[in-house]
Amino acid sequence: MALWNTLGDVLDGSGWTTALTEAGVASPGKANSYLKAAHLTRTRHDHQTTLLTLHNLQKEAFLLSEGSKDFVFFNAWKNDMQKKSPTFMYWDLVMKYKTLILIFIRAHREKNFPLYVQVLEELVPLFFALDHQNYARWMPVHIRDMKSLPVSMLVS
Repeated sequence: MALWNTLGDVLDGSGWTTALTEAGVASPGKANSYLKAAHLTRTRHDHQTTLLTLHNLQKEAFLLSEGSKDFVFFNAWKNDMQKKSPTFMYWDLVMKYKTLILIFIRAHREKNFPLYVQVLEELVPLFFALDHQNYARWMPVHIRDMKSLPVSMLVS
């Protein structure tokens, strides 16, 4: 829930809630509640929907661009677009963090401890950037503690 709430801070003022409202996905009140993760299941569902929509829009923009259409060129195109457009860079960053949070949920559900720790390490900068002091302070300690657990405890 803290991760969705933190991502809500990233999305606050971006127009995401307006887009959800205009698309008929949620009422204005519900869309604003997703920023604070008031209802976990609905929040996760709408973030998943948004992630899929952003991915489809990004893929469509790539296919309409000039040049080769292979995976290597896609990464080069994405890097070029990030340099050209701050808006593209912002929404690509949102996609990255949404994906990481969903991977975190998967790791937790599947009891995949190495993936859990890896995703937490990638999410820590988000807490620092958004001034979530408690998470920024204690998440690195938690990760260190998780990494120092004996292997026998992790296998059970």
